[in-house]
Amino acid sequence: SRLCVDKHRFICQHKMPKVSEKNRYKVYSRWNATYPNQLANEVILEVIDRRSRIGSRINRRVKAEGSNEVMLVPVRPGNARRRPQLINPPSTNDVNYQLPSTAASTHPNDIVHHFKPTKQPNDRPGTTLTALNNEIMAPEAKPTIVPAHLEDERRKQRQRLILDRKLKRQREKELRRLQRKKERQEKMRREKQQRLREQRKLREEQKRNLKLQQQQRREQQQRELNELKQKENDLAQERQQREQQSQQQQQILSNLRREHEEEEKQRKRDEAEEERRKAYLQRLKEQEEQEKVQRQEVKRQEFEKRLIEERKQEEERKAYEQKLHKEHEQRLQKEADDKARQLAEEHERKRLQDEENRRRLEIQENQRQEQMKNQLDEEEERLRLEQLEEERRVEERELARLREENRRREELQLKRAKEIEHLEEQQRKIAEEEERIQTELEEAERQRQLEHERKLQLAEQESKAKEEARKREEEREEQERLMKLEKAKRIADKRAEQLKNEKLKNYTERLAKLSEEDQKKFLEMRKLRRALKEKKMKEILKKKQQLSTDSNSNNEAFIANTNHE
Repeated sequence: SRLCVDKHRFICQHKMPKVSEKNRYKVYSRWNATYPNQLANEVILEVIDRRSRIGSRINRRVKAEGSNEVMLVPVRPGNARRRPQLINPPSTNDVNYQLPSTAASTHPNDIVHHFKPTKQPNDRPGTTLTALNNEIMAPEAKPTIVPAHLEDERRKQRQRLILDRKLKRQREKELRRLQRKKERQEKMRREKQQRLREQRKLREEQKRNLKLQQQQRREQQQRELNELKQKENDLAQERQQREQQSQQQQQILSNLRREHEEEEKQRKRDEAEEERRKAYLQRLKEQEEQEKVQRQEVKRQEFEKRLIEERKQEEERKAYEQKLHKEHEQRLQKEADDKARQLAEEHERKRLQDEENRRRLEIQENQRQEQMKNQLDEEEERLRLEQLEEERRVEERELARLREENRRREELQLKRAKEIEHLEEQQRKIAEEEERIQTELEEAERQRQLEHERKLQLAEQESKAKEEARKREEEREEQERLMKLEKAKRIADKRAEQLKNEKLKNYTERLAKLSEEDQKKFLEMRKLRRALKEKKMKEILKKKQQLSTDSNSNNEAFIANTNHE
């Protein structure tokens, strides 16, 4: 700071540092390029009141031009003692220094006109030597008279130096205060960084634990999903096996039905053969009666005996065939029962195997829990032993160092007792926490079993629902197929009716074009064709009725045999 009588000129030391003359352009040229005014680095402080109550003899209240900010600056000391000081030239960077001859010169910060202070003139006389006889003695030197303005400048310079020292001490004090503040801030920053590091480590540990728990939960869910998929695959295989078994049973029934039909056909052929044979015998009998009347009775008796024997043989043959058929049915039923029993045994074996796997998994889980608990106990025991060992070493050092201080030893023993009690409390809490975790694990296992059973029931219900939906879809498709067939039949009937009408129309037109004789011939031929067609239709209907009667009898026989079996 540089002080004046009415105004205080305050130089910003941070924005305009003091540099040497040869390097001044490096700083001031950039500053002057930004702020063209030659006094841009100066702030003019205007005195508000000289007689302030607040330290008026020491401070003055000032305000910067163009601002409402008020500040206190120290007044210039009176320097009443007027201690003699060395007259030194002002510094080359002293912006308030101006020579009397250069009162109207440019600002010393202007890089165009470099400020070059002049040296103080040396008015002392030169060194006098011993005068020789042939030399002329110089006149006696007169004392140097210092002008009043130079004396005034020197006095002001001394006052400025005193104020500069005071300001220097204030700056050093402020710097020390700032240094202490900086050290406190640095210490607080280090402590904050340490706390942040500890918090970050704690958060990372929590994140790792959470990630581990999430991974374990995902693995558990994946295992449950795999088990559910395995159960679904087993159910699908069982359903496929049941379908295959049903198809096999249908195939067996169709084979039995086909064999029964073949047997019925064979029986019909045998009966027809028997009828032909009887007719042949009847013809032979009639011929014999016509040829040989006298042997009729004998022949008749022999013939009756032979018929009785043949009927007996026929009955025995039929009984034997029925026996074979019954044995075949029993064998098929036995095979079906054996297959059903094998399927039941396989299902029971799978169930027992699943139960065994579940028990084995429970045993493994219990063993793992027991192992984890043992590891935790061992780790806690190791930590406790290490801590006790460390306490023992600390106790030995403390006893060796503080052998004569009973009070501190008692305090340490009391502290150690409290720590042991705290450790026991922590161990008790840890045991309670382990018991709580074990209970939660058992509850979670029970919930998982219930959830697994619920999923199995849902899967079974879904499979049943899918089966019912498939059946409904098949029925719907069958109905659609029948509707399409009915529609196609109606279209075909309509088309046939149209063709018939067109044909009748063509016949009528062609018949109208013929002569009367040709028309009569055509009508007679049409009557003949109709008669032949009706006769043929009657024969076809008769054959159909006979076939339907035979099929009904075969179905009744098959139903009777099935009910009997």
